[in-house]
Amino acid sequence: MNLYIVESPLQLICAFESINLNKKDHYLLLIRLSGRGDNDKHLRNCIDFLGLKCVFFTLRPNHVKIDFIFNLSLWIKVFFRKYEIIYFGSACSSFIKFINLFLWGKEYIYLDDGLATLRIQKKIEQRKINELNFFTFFNISGIGKQKIYKNEFNAIKNYLEKSRTHSSYFIGQPVEKMIGFSKEDYIKCVNMVAKQYSKESPLIYIPHRVEDIENIKGISNIKILKIEMPVELFFILSSNELPSKIYSCYSTALITLKNMIPNVECYSFYSKVNNLEEIDVIYSYFKETSINIIEF
Repeated sequence: MNLYIVESPLQLICAFESINLNKKDHYLLLIRLSGRGDNDKHLRNCIDFLGLKCVFFTLRPNHVKIDFIFNLSLWIKVFFRKYEIIYFGSACSSFIKFINLFLWGKEYIYLDDGLATLRIQKKIEQRKINELNFFTFFNISGIGKQKIYKNEFNAIKNYLEKSRTHSSYFIGQPVEKMIGFSKEDYIKCVNMVAKQYSKESPLIYIPHRVEDIENIKGISNIKILKIEMPVELFFILSSNELPSKIYSCYSTALITLKNMIPNVECYSFYSKVNNLEEIDVIYSYFKETSINIIEF
């Protein structure tokens, strides 16, 4: 049996790809609900669309001890099993680091947790942390004994319809948690794109599931489209449109959607003033994968 522990919609999509690639019905998928933003709603909607069997558990950031004890019977069942492969959703999660102390598997593999994968890989390259195995949609090479398993999104691509209309989209990010961007910077980026459109033919803005959209409500020539699932599943499974152009700052969706949707043009905003080493590795990767960089 393989074990999967995920905490975000993107991690769940990656778990779906791994389960299909392994072609094993014998797996245990644990999904953490955190009560944060629309994260839980997106996770539940993902499960409805993907049809995976799973076990939900609640672990809220401000009630970790109480919630952990409440789910104690689950942890006992999980801890007293041996697994072939254990897939973790994030190498940065303190919860994952804690629960890993009680698990036993023949192999440990980390799923992608957005662009954090690139930052972690950079730390491995610099020998700041130990080598971790990845099941990843990023084009990265193994270091030392590290194993890299490629995620091509083949299971998701099977749902893709070829004949659809096309529009331009801006994929939002929670600016309060972004590195190298102030609120003013972020609004400026959205405005730069919106000026190319009109009220009759607006730029479609998709907010992040934990984003405060008050930041962008006053911008002209945009239409705010709130979705209740990851943007990848929205385009592949739900929308009547496919994007022809996608704008963002450094959202992971620029990578995932470029991998999934043929001929889509992706544009990323880069601040020449606030550039930091922690995100420069991301922009370097964007350039290598033909994502257009707009400097401001």
